[in-house]
Parts: sequence; C-alpha cells; structure tokens
Amino acid sequence: MKHLIVPIDDVIPNRWNPKKPKSSELKKVSNSLESFGQCAPVVCRRMGDKYEIIDGEQRWRAMKQAGAREISIIDLGEISDKDAISLTINMQDARVEFDKVALGRLLKEMNINAPSKRIPYKKAEIDLFNKLANKWAETPEGICKHKFVEVTICSICGKVLKK
Repeated sequence: MKHLIVPIDDVIPNRWNPKKPKSSELKKVSNSLESFGQCAPVVCRRMGDKYEIIDGEQRWRAMKQAGAREISIIDLGEISDKDAISLTINMQDARVEFDKVALGRLLKEMNINAPSKRIPYKKAEIDLFNKLANKWAETPEGICKHKFVEVTICSICGKVLKK
C-alpha cells in the first residue's frame, strides 16, 4: 500500500460501483474540496498503467470537474476483482451516520443556522438538527425524557418525513 500523487487522468472509475453518482452529493463533495482541498485520498488498485478507483469516485469526479491535474491516492497494488469489489462494498458500508443530536450540538456550538459551502446540509436539515439539540438537552442525570422520533429528510426537497 502506497500513498501517491498521480495525474488525475491516470485514475479511472470501476465498472461495479453500486453507488450511482448524484448531483446533490457531487455538489457537497465539490463544496468541501473547494473549502478544504482534498483531505482524503482516493483508494485505488493498480490496473496496468492506470489506477482503478475502489473508494472515492465522487472526490475524483469533483476534482476532475474543478480542473485538478493531480490527485492523492492510496495504491493497493494489483488485487483481484473479488477483493476490489469486496473493499468497495465494505468501505461504503463502514461509514457511520452521524448522531443527529450530537451533530445539532456541534452546529449550535459553531453558531451555524443556514447552509454554506462549508457545511453540506440544507436549511431544513440544519433546523432539524438544531431542534433535536435543543429538545435533547443534557441534564446532570443524562439525556432528558422527551420522546425522540427518528426521521428521514428528503434529499431533493428537504421535507422531514417520519419513519
């Protein structure tokens, strides 16, 4: 395993990625890259004279769109299709969703009440996280006794949907 900086045109997407590109997600990744640069390398395997993406296709797409000439990668060397596909699935599945109450507290601590390029959430999401942080106030005995309702937020319109 090696960390490398390679020409972006030497990196190619894989054929099996189960996660389809979404313009809203790509926009979030682009905003993050614009604000902070490439903080995480793209994980790849060696395929002849190219590097095939195992994890990080959205970062690669956003950097290509931004006109980057080079990209930071982790080269896993020559590994089998089976191992590469397994890694793609496991690396995506291993990502853990944020605790919405803790996230609300962080946004509140940073005094964030509106969307920005630095924070990848819509106004409705920020409002919900702040509301949850207010509702679930810490007490000396622990979390307060308000009933918590798990919700889902529509990524298109931002509407809060109860589960």
